[in-house]
Formats: sequence, C-alpha cells, structure tokens
Amino acid sequence: MNTFKTKLHKLPKEVQDYLVSMKAANLNVLICHNNNIKGEDISKITKLISQIFFKEIELKDMVVKISELFNFSEEKSKKVAADIAGIRLFVIENWLSENIKNYIKSLGENSDDYAKYISEQEKAIKEEEEYFKKELAIEKPFEMKIKKQVPVKPRPLDKEKEKKNNLEIFSSSVKYFLQAQYDEYLNTYNKLLILLLFEDNNFKKELEKTLYNNAELLTHAHFDVEGKPISPTIGNWVQDFIRAYGTAYANNLAITKYITESKNAERLNPDDKKLLQKLLQLYRNLKFFPDAFSDLPPERWEIIPSSEDKSDSIKPEKKLTFPKTKAEKEIDSLVHEEEKYKEGGLERLAIEEEVDKKKKVEELEIELRRYKDGSLEKQAILEELNVLKR
Repeated sequence: MNTFKTKLHKLPKEVQDYLVSMKAANLNVLICHNNNIKGEDISKITKLISQIFFKEIELKDMVVKISELFNFSEEKSKKVAADIAGIRLFVIENWLSENIKNYIKSLGENSDDYAKYISEQEKAIKEEEEYFKKELAIEKPFEMKIKKQVPVKPRPLDKEKEKKNNLEIFSSSVKYFLQAQYDEYLNTYNKLLILLLFEDNNFKKELEKTLYNNAELLTHAHFDVEGKPISPTIGNWVQDFIRAYGTAYANNLAITKYITESKNAERLNPDDKKLLQKLLQLYRNLKFFPDAFSDLPPERWEIIPSSEDKSDSIKPEKKLTFPKTKAEKEIDSLVHEEEKYKEGGLERLAIEEEVDKKKKVEELEIELRRYKDGSLEKQAILEELNVLKR
C-alpha cells in the first residue's frame, strides 16, 4: 500500500483524481461487467489500469498483458484493451503522450463509442471535489450523540443513481473492495456510503439483504453447514457468523473468536482469515450503522475497513478499529496497572486473577447470545455469570 501511495502522489493532481475517484471505481466495474470478468480477476484489471497510469506498462503492450493475465483469445484481449483505453485512458491522453483514438482504431473498435466517458469523468471529478470539500465538512467538537446529530448535509449528486450503483457493487464486487489497497479511494467511497446510509434507512436494509445474498467466492477452502458442503461465498460466510453468534452487536472478541475457533474459519490460511475479518467488520459496520461508531470521531468512520495493519496474525485490539466494550477497557486498565508490580507479588497475582475473571465474563456474555430466552443453556450461563459477578 505504501508503494502505491508513493506512486500515486508522484502523479499530477488531475491524473490522481482520475485514477482513484468514485467514478473511476464505477467504470472499473463497468469494464469488468462488459467483458464478463468476475471475482479475483477484477483486482487484476484495476492493477493493470494503475500500472498504465504509473507508466509501468505501455499501451502497445496491453493486449499481450491482458492475454497473459486472463488467458483470453487475441480478439477478446483487444476488446478489453479497447474498453480500458476508451473508458479510462482518454482523460489522461496527454499524460500518457499517446493517441488513444488511433490506438482504439488499431484494435478494430470505434473510438466514438467511448467519447461520452470523457465528459462523464470530467463532470464527476468536479462534483466529487465540491461535494467532499463542502458537503462532508465535519464540524468540531462532535459532542452530541450521533443519533441526534447528523454531521452531513444532503448532497447534490444523483442519490438514486448512486444507490443503484452501490447495490450492484454489494451484489458482485464486495471482494474487490475488501482487497483494495487504495486508502484515498476507500476513504472517498466510505464517505459516499455513509452519506447514503444517513439519508435513507431503507437503503441500509437493502444493502444488508444484498450482502447476505452475495454469491462472490470469498475463500476456497472447504466450507460446510451442518455437515453439508456449500460454496464459501460472501453471503454464506456472513450467515455462518450469524448462526454462531446471533444478530446482536458483535464486539472485537466475538469476531476474533469466530475466526480462530469456528471449523470453517480454522481451515483458512492467514490471508483468507484477514479477508474474512474485514468482511465481518463490514457486516457489523453496516448492520449497526451508525451506533457502531458512536465513540469514534467522524473522520475515523469507515463502512469498509481499511488495511493499515500488516501483521500476519489476527490481533483483535490492533486489527479491529472499532470502539472497545466496557469490559475490554476495564481489562486494558487492569493490565496497565499490573505492570506496576513485580511478577509473583501478591498485588500482581490479584490483578491477574481479576483480568481472568473479566475475560471469562466477556466470553460468557458472547456465548449467551447464541441461545433463546428460557433455554436450559441460557439459564446455565446466566447462573455462571451471576457467580462470577459477585
């Protein structure tokens, strides 16, 4: 990600905007849709486009590169190359020092078919700049509860069109966003999502439903439910998590516990576990919006989590960027207090015992959500909790 940032910041400001704008993301999806490019291959297209923007790949080599990446025929590779050139590169023709019109013609396509994308992108960039400069300005201090104060104003963009675009993204391109390494782009996209969610609670419910039914493959390891193998899609992973922990708010510990202990997640390699973690964060952020962010300043809100932490292992307090529960804060405070005393001392032993107790309470409260009111399991857990809390 740092390498991408470095390259991005070396580009002229206008070229940067055309690479990572919201409109750019929608056009990437359009190119993939037009050429039946799905799943993991979507990220290959976006990477290829970035390499062209960075002048790491020349236009004349694009057809061969596409053929190598996707094993496409020469004819199909030329069509994809023409779409990329016409839809994404016309606007940076001067930066590339290329004649895009002649290039498209050499591929057997009509450059006039792509002319509209020049004005569309120019208009979209101006709208986005004005929108994020004025309409998403956050006033400080942000002291009122988020339920009572909405820190954004209605925006001038076509809301219905944006909602439709986002429903399409949540239906077929969520994995691309989970894998995305573009901080600026994710930040912009998250702001747009947050605004749309504030303006229309029904849209939030539609996005949730779309996420639950998303058929994109998230992982490839064996995945089953009640002993029956099913496809490890984004929708099935979310539903599996809900089966395990219910529909109540899932704190950091619940997400981490599912990733490290559930049979389906245990089979995953570290990279897939990170991907699953981000999906569950996304699910939580969406389902419990805006309450999930009530303790965070607005500039740190993100529906789709970013990837700032590069550690290989799942570390809940570092990896998850959401507010800690009251119990987690108490445990942190005790651990800090524990460091003041020598190992083996009575004071330290007493604090360690209290930390273990609070951790056990936290785990039982999570477990409690899995059972119905009045069930024997729930009664047994409540009794154990009562003993621990005395």
